Amino acid sequence: MWTSDRDGSATYVNRQWTDYTGLDLAETLRVGVRTLVHPDDLPEVARLSEAARAASAPVALTCRLRRARDGAWRWHAARVVPLHDATGRATSFVGTATDIDDRRRADEVQRFLIRAGEVLGASLDLTKTLDDVARLVVPSLADWCSIDLLSEGGALERAAVAHVDPAKVALAWDLGRRLPPRPDDPHGVYAVLRTRRPERIEEIPDALLAAAIPDPEILAIARSLGLRSSMCVPLVARDRALGALSLVSAESGRRYGEDDMAFAEEFARRIAVAVDNAQLYAQATAARAVAEAMAADVAEQSGAVEAALLRMRAERDAALSRLEALERARGGAGSP
Repeated sequence: MWTSDRDGSATYVNRQWTDYTGLDLAETLRVGVRTLVHPDDLPEVARLSEAARAASAPVALTCRLRRARDGAWRWHAARVVPLHDATGRATSFVGTATDIDDRRRADEVQRFLIRAGEVLGASLDLTKTLDDVARLVVPSLADWCSIDLLSEGGALERAAVAHVDPAKVALAWDLGRRLPPRPDDPHGVYAVLRTRRPERIEEIPDALLAAAIPDPEILAIARSLGLRSSMCVPLVARDRALGALSLVSAESGRRYGEDDMAFAEEFARRIAVAVDNAQLYAQATAARAVAEAMAADVAEQSGAVEAALLRMRAERDAALSRLEALERARGGAGSP
């Protein structure tokens, strides 16, 4: 909660404001309230606020505010109302901001899972399906999304990568080829598949990147991406490990918590079912093709056998006809 004068300068902030923003009244006046608003939300916040002050009218809006303790951007419902003097002139304003991030995210997750179910059920073309569902998750729930699948030989193969920037998607594919995951990695997809337990790193330390990436050039690229927090969840269906889903935050500054992990596990479960169904369909299609090829081969061989029998029958009939002709001729020669 805060108050401001007619020009919008803060005159009071409560303890909750200071705890959340890390700024007391003097510091709030020094840096300005707008520095706490997410850059993408600032133009609309400024427009509505200025219009409300000009009209001495209340205003309600939603925006993301930066939390001081971890730098996370969290959604708030804000409301500002004017206080009037006896003449009806607005002399000051009272504002409140209520954190609605958890509720908003829960609603967003439910809508996402419904949409993901539609995408996952739309096609049995596994490559297209995984690409579509990976792109669906960014940037609302992750800045990066990747899906890796186990091949029949047990090696991991990247199936999909998504980011809002196509250049970064191409970079991720290139980095994956240059530095593929190793079966003995202590973290990441292989570790998750070995244990079948999800992995959540609330804050990715630089030491972890340095230990995982020995190549200085690739390490510098990874550091430049600003990777913040990550989750990696195994894809398991019918008690078979099929691959892994990885979600990473970077530009958003999001830190993944336990609620985020619950979402990731449900999302991974649905992907695993879709992958399993697509693989079963592919196996059934291949088996049907083999059966049809065998049937065609049997039919061809049966036709060849039948043709051979017909030729043999024709040759037999011809031989019998010649014998009969010879017997008739011999009988005619011996008669008086």
